[in-house]
Amino acid sequence: MTKDRLLQALLYLPMLLLALTGILSPYKYNLLPSSAILELAFFLMACLMAGELLRSASVFLYGTAAYVAISAIWSIGFRDIHALDFLLAYKAFLYVCILCFFMGKRFCSRESLIAFYWAMLGAFAIKYGYSILLGLDAKMRSRPGLFVENNFELVFIILLFYRLRHSFKNSFVAFIPLFAIVFLSGSRSAILAVGAVYAFTFIREWNVRTVAALVATFAIAAVGYELFLSRTQDGFENIDRFKFLMVFLHEMQSHGMAGYVFGTPRITPLSAGSCDILSFYSGLFSFSDDSTLCYSVILHSYILRVIFDHGLIGFVFLNVFLLYGVRKANGDLRDFLCVALVLIFSGLSVSSFNSIFSALAVALLFTRFSDDENEEQNGNSYEPVKNINF
Repeated sequence: MTKDRLLQALLYLPMLLLALTGILSPYKYNLLPSSAILELAFFLMACLMAGELLRSASVFLYGTAAYVAISAIWSIGFRDIHALDFLLAYKAFLYVCILCFFMGKRFCSRESLIAFYWAMLGAFAIKYGYSILLGLDAKMRSRPGLFVENNFELVFIILLFYRLRHSFKNSFVAFIPLFAIVFLSGSRSAILAVGAVYAFTFIREWNVRTVAALVATFAIAAVGYELFLSRTQDGFENIDRFKFLMVFLHEMQSHGMAGYVFGTPRITPLSAGSCDILSFYSGLFSFSDDSTLCYSVILHSYILRVIFDHGLIGFVFLNVFLLYGVRKANGDLRDFLCVALVLIFSGLSVSSFNSIFSALAVALLFTRFSDDENEEQNGNSYEPVKNINF
């Protein structure tokens, strides 16, 4: 098996297998630990692509690796922070190190990725469809999910559509079932994300078609609003994300402006009072033996988490890295804005940059199709650093 085929197999086979086990899991998201399996596949793909690295990408790689290493020594070595608590707080920056190896490379043929998109859509449709028709989501008191909670997994299929938007014979036809699946999911963040992709894909210039597209965009927003209302009948102040925001603001009071800019000291636990307020989410408490200790992960929203742990400077860094990677794959500012919005909308609710599903989607956005031999590299020919391996 050639290297290219092995790379594609490491992406397609685990996801297709997990899609099948997800369909066969009516009373849970998946029979298998989806995230762990995909994390392993992602790491193996990076290992295969690690032989050559864009010289300019090495700045991100070495700088980020140094930041993570120094933070780990300080947090785990000197402050006795549990290693898994550290990894949750720094996972996005570990992804940055891995994604550096995907920048500008050729990965996945256009036709195989299109076939994969339709297979994924079919799997989502089957799982979401029968879960709702049989009322299984109501019995489980959770929205349907194929791999994990749908707030996480839908980011992948939404960004996969955006990656392929110019490759379909009819992009709008390919978009319709995607929107239907997102609608069935009941995910507010996914509705916002798919609305952003719709706008950046189909709205090009001001004319009759633009007006029609804008009307459709407002219709999508209206659907999202209705979904929002259906889940917030008890009042705005009782929305869980509003509670997380209030806890975040309370915690940041003692850190001042420097805390917002640079983040809290590595790794700072939330106060006992805040942990008590969020005790309903005890499954997200620390991995240590202290059952009352909790960290920023309990705030759910990655936007709040990244500012708490790494400051606005960390959030800006992740977006600069995203812009750089998109440009290396011949994307433009418009592409970056769309992808960034999708991840930010996801970050309002769940893990965004910290999720393996986001990381896999970004890896595809950082690469070029393997069967586009004449595709330009945007003037960025390879400047390989010495062979780099994990």
